[in-house]
Amino acid sequence: MKKIDDTREMYRACGKQSSILFFVLNDLNKIDPMYQFSLDWYKALFMRSIEESREQMFQDRIKSIIKYHTL
Repeated sequence: MKKIDDTREMYRACGKQSSILFFVLNDLNKIDPMYQFSLDWYKALFMRSIEESREQMFQDRIKSIIKYHTL
């Protein structure tokens, strides 16, 4: 359980960055109603960023997930 908890904590940075980006995108529709995004679309985007980083080492993978997802 300790190993699982430690690994989960290492991915926390990805989760934090992703949640910030989700709420920024969610607020864009207040500027212009054209910008409307669904949670399903956003989850698919996050899953794609995970898939794109699958071949990398652990620390590089976390950076890659954040970089791809932010892009």
